Amino acid sequence: MKKQAIFSHERISFQSEQHVNVECVAHLHGMMELVLVTEGVLHMTVTGQEYDIEAGKGIFVAPFEVHSFHSAFPNRCHVLEFSREIVPYFFDFVKEKTPTVHLFSVSSESFRLSQKLLLDGERVDVIRASAVVAPLCYDVLCGCAFEGKKVPMDDATVSILEYVEAHACEDISLESVAHAVGMH
Repeated sequence: MKKQAIFSHERISFQSEQHVNVECVAHLHGMMELVLVTEGVLHMTVTGQEYDIEAGKGIFVAPFEVHSFHSAFPNRCHVLEFSREIVPYFFDFVKEKTPTVHLFSVSSESFRLSQKLLLDGERVDVIRASAVVAPLCYDVLCGCAFEGKKVPMDDATVSILEYVEAHACEDISLESVAHAVGMH
């Protein structure tokens, strides 16, 4: 694994990593995630669906979806994790939908832009992160399939889940979570 770029400021967060033959156990988090395969074939599981992702394709993982990486084949991939504030309109769409197909084709323009703006060792600001993620989100909208959630996530639910995720190793209570997100 090679960390390439990280940006974090208060609630806004962006992380970019390049991996070779990535392996990762099932996990979930509050960030949205895009996995772009640049060489070979990556096997991933997202919410129980199995995918073999070839070079030039990507996977979109919505917040709090369980996913894992398996490298049965040699591969290289680029993993982008980002908070809802990077692309707020896309997040507003996603929080009311459930992806039924997570696989999408990465446009050559999106790929070129990510290669150009996410340079090795360079710090990434929110404008550069948004410039990379927004076109990829358009690729997601064009290639993935979505259906309406039975119970859409409202902003309070998202805030609660994000707080619990950030403080999972602490002794938290219902009262502390409620206080942190301004509820009773």
